[in-house]
Amino acid sequence: MTDETPSVAQQSALIKGLRVLEVVATHDRLSDIASTTGLSYSTVHRILADLVAHGWVHQDADRRYHPGQRPGGLASLLERQDDYLEHVIPHLLALRDSTGYTVHFAVRRQGQLTYTVKVDGEGSNLMRSYVGMELPLHCTAIGKAVLSTMDPHQVVETLSGTQVRRLTDRTVVTRHQLFDQLTVAWQRGWALDDGENEVHTRCIGVAVPRGDDTIVGGLSMSGLGRELGPDQIAALAPAVVATGKAVSGALADLPDDRTIPAG
Repeated sequence: MTDETPSVAQQSALIKGLRVLEVVATHDRLSDIASTTGLSYSTVHRILADLVAHGWVHQDADRRYHPGQRPGGLASLLERQDDYLEHVIPHLLALRDSTGYTVHFAVRRQGQLTYTVKVDGEGSNLMRSYVGMELPLHCTAIGKAVLSTMDPHQVVETLSGTQVRRLTDRTVVTRHQLFDQLTVAWQRGWALDDGENEVHTRCIGVAVPRGDDTIVGGLSMSGLGRELGPDQIAALAPAVVATGKAVSGALADLPDDRTIPAG
């Protein structure tokens, strides 16, 4: 027996999840969400747990539910109609296909970096990242690559409006240590996230200029730490750098109204 009506019970899991997500915009209590959707209490509770875990819904201290950051990020990306991506994605796919690792592309707008492309790798490691997600600047490979192109005063000013907090045991949060990392990144042309944003994950990142010195974002290649040791990182970094240059060239060839606005 089930307390769901036959028509609701026959809906696919996807439709049920979308319905719950839709109702969260106007109802914040579990009982009200269940009543409005026509789904059972247990079904709604399970769906909400998944939506919270993946950033689609936020649960506050009072156990009320609210739309998370992920729907807003996805909606803003759709509204912008980023047609420049058709010129970027082939280069990201080529890097993924040649290495087998996950590749991300992020753009810089209003001082924030946001993923606009994620190309999953072949391995079993599932990154928690998603399109529309904002990146921490101080502990991601793309964030540090972009910061490394700034002078120290710009770095301090940029980070003053963000949370510089410890996400793993390896996250660098002191100014002195971060500047040391940024100096190394600038010297070699790429930055490393060594388990600083996600435990057991390493990423190689580069900043992407729009044909000149205007940094529009960056790209990275990510994999498990046990797969990306020092030797592998040294061998793969040139491919990431080359892809960054290829993407930069592709953006430079586009008309101004089709490229990423300077952020």
